[in-house]
Amino acid sequence: MKNFFFLLLLCLLLCYNLVEAQQTPTFADPPGPEHVLVVYNSLDQTSIDIKDYYINARNIPAYNVVYLESLINDDIYDSISNTTHRIILDQQGEIIRDSINQNSLTPTIHAWLYFNEKIAKPIANYLQTTNVNGTPLKDIIRFVVLVKGVPFRIDARQEDADSRGTNVICANLLTHLSETFENPEALLLYYNNTPSIPNPYFNADGNFTSDYHFIPNHFQTSAFVNGQLRNIPLSYLVTHLSAPRYSDVTGMIDRSKNAIYTKNYVWFTDLDPTPCRSVPTGNPEPVFNSLNIHNYFFDHDEYIYHSYPDSIMSYCSNGIWTTDGNPDTCYAWDYFPEDYIQSQLSFDYASGAFFSSVESHNGLSIGTNPVIRTRGQGLIADFTLKGGTVAVGQAFHSTGSHVIQNNIFFPSYATGYTFIEAAYLGLEKLDATNVVVGDPLTRITYPCEPMILTHNTSISSEDIDCGIIVPEGIILTIEQGSGVNLNSNTSIKVYGNLVINNQAILNLNNYSVLKIFEGGTLTAETGSNLIFNNKSILDNQGILIINPNSSLTLNDNSQFNSAGKLKLLAGANILDNSTGSINITGSIIAEGTLNNPVNFNFTNQTDQLAFASGDSLKLDYTNFNNGGLNISSNTNDTKLLLIENGIFANSVNAVSFDIDVQLADNVDAKLHNVQFLNFNGGGIGANGLRNFELNGCNFTSGYQNSSGIEIKAIKNLVVNNSYFSCSYGVVRGSRTDENNFLVNSENIRIYNCIFNLNTFF
Repeated sequence: MKNFFFLLLLCLLLCYNLVEAQQTPTFADPPGPEHVLVVYNSLDQTSIDIKDYYINARNIPAYNVVYLESLINDDIYDSISNTTHRIILDQQGEIIRDSINQNSLTPTIHAWLYFNEKIAKPIANYLQTTNVNGTPLKDIIRFVVLVKGVPFRIDARQEDADSRGTNVICANLLTHLSETFENPEALLLYYNNTPSIPNPYFNADGNFTSDYHFIPNHFQTSAFVNGQLRNIPLSYLVTHLSAPRYSDVTGMIDRSKNAIYTKNYVWFTDLDPTPCRSVPTGNPEPVFNSLNIHNYFFDHDEYIYHSYPDSIMSYCSNGIWTTDGNPDTCYAWDYFPEDYIQSQLSFDYASGAFFSSVESHNGLSIGTNPVIRTRGQGLIADFTLKGGTVAVGQAFHSTGSHVIQNNIFFPSYATGYTFIEAAYLGLEKLDATNVVVGDPLTRITYPCEPMILTHNTSISSEDIDCGIIVPEGIILTIEQGSGVNLNSNTSIKVYGNLVINNQAILNLNNYSVLKIFEGGTLTAETGSNLIFNNKSILDNQGILIINPNSSLTLNDNSQFNSAGKLKLLAGANILDNSTGSINITGSIIAEGTLNNPVNFNFTNQTDQLAFASGDSLKLDYTNFNNGGLNISSNTNDTKLLLIENGIFANSVNAVSFDIDVQLADNVDAKLHNVQFLNFNGGGIGANGLRNFELNGCNFTSGYQNSSGIEIKAIKNLVVNNSYFSCSYGVVRGSRTDENNFLVNSENIRIYNCIFNLNTFF
């Protein structure tokens, strides 16, 4: 019975070890230079130079610097086994290697003793004995940076799948550094321990609130260490600042500083199917969508990408395990060679760009020059040579739990966590095989909440990163002649009133959103400009008024959706450079004049303004150039369709009516004094109207087989005082299926018209 309860207790403890403990928020301020400890090798000039460059670049306080002065090949004595082994700094100083044991599968502790004496203890002693304004430095520091020249690996034996626990990453051990404050030998307890310690910081901020900035020893876990259940605090987040050459490291530092200013980038992941490997990194796409982050491209087909037209913030893939879907090919070295990051990939990496891959040994070398390859896989060092900024990889044989989870890392990094915080938020295990490389202060955005206006506000000449909410009863004014920019993934939400004064410019960039809610109003005053760039969105559910001689421009696949009321006054210009992305489901009223019409200008002849089940459309003195108008309805909401005194020029199908035949008895349309010029298809295509009246219209086109009017299922058609100079005048059905239409058109009356060519009924 006692044995039963013991086993039950053991099971519960093991289960607790495997289940992520609930962590409480820190509500800490975002980290700064004062929270970074820089550790360098005083015997290595490159390490000294990089240290100097980094602390100057980031304004690291002088007392936040630790030097290691005994990183040399040395004989290490183990009092337990009463043996001495020669420990060497191998692979250009990257590896603490037991030279006697390097070809043996039997581990010894000598390399660990070297690490503990020459790296861990000096750092711990400095943190414990240094005070800043009365506060111990150990309580201030959050991040530890190991500069190039400080080893990043301990190899206690020959590396294979069973060497995890003896061959480790130095940084991973240093995440437990506070344990040495009480017991200088504490880190040696992890020797020969299976790397299964849960990371208590893993996914701590599942809602991406930015309330979980890291602080020392706040996040804790319980785990078995060599058979003993222990409470383990996460002391510090530790990273390596290393790359093949001095210039590569300083380039990483420069790009890290510039990352916060990076715009126009795309999150990129190549998730092509691979028979022998999967990508156990989580899918960030639904998380991004829930956070209104849309600048991403996650490939799920068999196409393998070597480049992308936009600058990318991430490159994640299966690496050399990537294949073209051939199930007979498990090793794809014939497709992606081991140096593929340098030789095959030609991406433009944004400042702050991140790398990971499902390759067990992509962190086998991080700073050798030339790059040392021993496992035939891509390396982090390749990425930094090509202009990358930060990375997380694996140095030894790995499992799925060792690979960073992109569905956690990506949104954490995107919403304002520093790189190192985002990296550890996405790592499931401590003391695993992971190697984290990069400046811990790298940040691509600041965490911020949108500003909620409490009173009428005017702004001018500003860059907006955090968004603005305009409540009901509040007016936000963009001042006359000024320019305001919304940066990436930013929004203005209007429940009250937004006024763009005369000659003012509002730019929305990179997936930003301007939304007018029901009850809200946007007024673009005379001569103002609304410009939407790179997949930004204008969503109107309230009232949108474009005053005389103002313009609305859609660039780079931006969208305009209006379910509310849209009013365009004389001289208003709508420029759609986004291949047909204007969708009206509410009402649209355009009131131009003879000398100052409303203008719609499109990119391609096939582009259209889509009026879909809207309640009313009234266009007076409105010109469409290089695009057309598509009117459709499958509801009873459509009440008014009136077009007068307009011009449709250079389109494929100028105006199309497509009304559900079940509603044909409800919908009328009138066109008066409208010119249809140079159409490459139909001037008007009409299906499903009760009454369709045309008066004083002109259909002129030199395109072969062009039709003035094509009718299907029209109850009553009246054409009066109109001119037809095109291949076909009035076509019943269509040129190609005139005998195959749903309902025969009836009551066709044509008066006082001129047909220069042919007429078909």
